[in-house]
Amino acid sequence: MERRIRHLSDGLLLLLLEEGALSARRRARAGAHLAACRRCAARQADLAVALSEAGAACRGRPEPPE
Repeated sequence: MERRIRHLSDGLLLLLLEEGALSARRRARAGAHLAACRRCAARQADLAVALSEAGAACRGRPEPPE
């Protein structure tokens, strides 16, 4: 019987990018999965790039009028 791999959600992958957003235990478990799963590691890298690009785009916009 084939064992299905349960991949990390995008939300959890994003939380891993934010220091202190997860408990030490949850961060360690998710980190162990990332170390063993190329698919999740690649997805997290893609999300990190998208987040960085979105932040850069927002920083370049003028402040809205009050």
